[in-house]
Amino acid sequence: MRDSPLHSWTHALVSVTSVCFSHCRRAKKARERARGVAQRAADFVPLAGAVPSRAPVQRGAGGDAEAEGASDQSGDEEDVRVCVHLPGALPPVFGLFHRTDTRCVCHSAFVGSMHPPDAGQRPEVTADAGMSVDARDDEERFVEEQLLRAGLSRAAAAQPRKPRATPGAGGAVRSAAAASAAALASVREGLSHAQTSLNATNAELSRTRESLVHCEAQIQELEVSGVTAGERYRLVQEFRDYVRDLCECLKDKAPLVEELEDQVAQLEEAAASAYAERADADAEDEALPASAAVSAAQGALARGAGESVAADAAAAAAAMASAAGGASLPPLLDELGRDQNAARRVNATRRAINRAARRRTHPPAAGTWTPPQSSDSSDGERVSLASRLEEVSTEATAVFADAADEYGSLVRVKTRLEAFKRACGRAYRDAYVAESAPALCAPYVRLQLLTWSPVRPPPSQSSTGGVTSGVALDEQPWFQDLFDFVAVDDTGATNGGGSNHAPDADVLLIPRLVAKVIIPRVKQAVEHAWRPDRRRQSLRLAAVLSELAPFAQGDPEFAADLTILHGAVAAQLAKAAGSVRVPAWSPTAVAIVGESAHSVAASCAARAIRLLTAISAFNDVLPLPALVAPAMETLLLRQLVPHLQALAQHPSGWPAAARRLRRAAGALPAAWISSPSHADVRRGVDALALVASSLARALLTSSGEHDEAALGVRETLMMLGRAEELRAIPAVHAR
Repeated sequence: MRDSPLHSWTHALVSVTSVCFSHCRRAKKARERARGVAQRAADFVPLAGAVPSRAPVQRGAGGDAEAEGASDQSGDEEDVRVCVHLPGALPPVFGLFHRTDTRCVCHSAFVGSMHPPDAGQRPEVTADAGMSVDARDDEERFVEEQLLRAGLSRAAAAQPRKPRATPGAGGAVRSAAAASAAALASVREGLSHAQTSLNATNAELSRTRESLVHCEAQIQELEVSGVTAGERYRLVQEFRDYVRDLCECLKDKAPLVEELEDQVAQLEEAAASAYAERADADAEDEALPASAAVSAAQGALARGAGESVAADAAAAAAAMASAAGGASLPPLLDELGRDQNAARRVNATRRAINRAARRRTHPPAAGTWTPPQSSDSSDGERVSLASRLEEVSTEATAVFADAADEYGSLVRVKTRLEAFKRACGRAYRDAYVAESAPALCAPYVRLQLLTWSPVRPPPSQSSTGGVTSGVALDEQPWFQDLFDFVAVDDTGATNGGGSNHAPDADVLLIPRLVAKVIIPRVKQAVEHAWRPDRRRQSLRLAAVLSELAPFAQGDPEFAADLTILHGAVAAQLAKAAGSVRVPAWSPTAVAIVGESAHSVAASCAARAIRLLTAISAFNDVLPLPALVAPAMETLLLRQLVPHLQALAQHPSGWPAAARRLRRAAGALPAAWISSPSHADVRRGVDALALVASSLARALLTSSGEHDEAALGVRETLMMLGRAEELRAIPAVHAR
């Protein structure tokens, strides 16, 4: 097996691969340097199964030792030609050598010999012997190609092979085919890996291009955002300077506005105090003599005296009470000789003249004894207050006269805030401008509301252009100017404002201004300028409180302030109701005393009914328990019902009783009468209905001279929802 031709060829191929691979390239370089200089003989490398022949190599004239030393010292390499003797021709299927000529130049003369010739028989071979330079180059290229094929064959030969039973040409063919298939599979696998690498490279290239496009877009966006940021920075700096100057301006102007507010508050408080003093003095001037006279007449009648004796006693008591009053006070001198009662006598005389003038201006109808219209201020008081308010309004127009236009009005301030909010939404929120806007706008709102009062009835006209007392909140100029401020579209998201939008705090601008400006004004007016028994003032205040109620929705702080204000109003109503005194005099004694007693009783009853009307105006504003106590318990059950019962006992008091019954029933809220949910409400309504029913039964005995009274009783019973009682009294029902 080892002496077979295949084993010899394999051993030869390994020798060629190991020896000739390095010598080939060195020989090529050496030949280029020493071409045509020296002739060399071929060295023989013995292979297994062949007898090597030592063929001397022709060297230079210096001998072998000297030549080798020179070659080693100079680094030159010799032109080595290798002659490989292969036993027989290589089969064509082996795929390594396709030449069948086994002869070489050295063996050309010894055809058929497998051994090299002896030294004496070997022909000389020169550099040009046997082939040309180009032929040798071609042969070298051919050897390199064969070596490459040999390397591939060696890779294929590394695969494990099954032992063959018998060597031969068929086994060699199968081994060569398997090696070729393995080489082809290796090439295909390499191609597959190369294709995969190409695909990965293309994908990475695509990602790189996309990243490049994204980076370019980001660069452009950053360039644009840089320009935008610069513009926003400029706007923020300008707005900061504007707010700083505005604060400096308001720091100087706010004290002036507050001083004007104090002047208006003092005027209103002085007017309310003057009215209260006058009303109380008028009531005292008339009530003291009338009360003394009625008491004297009732005492005389109780002792069994006649009407003439009772009238004389009443006149004497009235004279004594008048002498003790202000108009008849004796002089009271101090240590300097000044009369201390002089001013009181003058004031009492002036009040008497004014009362007489009011009675002449508003005379009562015949037989009605309706009190004079003294519920509101006199014309002189209204004119005086209006003139002073006009002066204050004129001073208010000069507060911002020396300021620049962009600081001189609420509209200009609002415009700057809106512009900054549109341009820089995030900076607007980060700087808490919405939280600071009420403080910036409050002085301008206060200035507009100088002539506005929550309790003063509206004047006929206003020459200053300010806000009059009767204008509703939503119709005032400052409210309309700021109402559309919350509708500004916050475009801060596209101008660097961010995408997370918090709730817009500007929706609370008007409620905060109302809490900061309106509620303190209303509270001050309630405590110092409001008279609950003045019907027009009470109706005006109830309307203002109704307008304030919607602002408390969703704002606990505002709701708390409004609750405190409601408590102050309820306290004033209870205080006013507790101060009312309606006399329950006998109609006989009143008739004996005369007009003064009728006037006093009518005035007290009218004041109680006006206050009952004022309390009813707050029905939908204040809590029901806060209204029921002063209206039903204090006024109706304790004052009006006893007074009406006393009038219904005598025919002379029936007309007055019928009129006051109708007015009292009309002063109550319709909801209280139709569906009384409170026990005191039911008791008060039942008490009024009982008085009306008793008066209706008393009118049955009349012969037609009290038709007006009967009509009043009928209307009262209808208003109280007592139609069944009305049908039970046929005479009154017929009338």
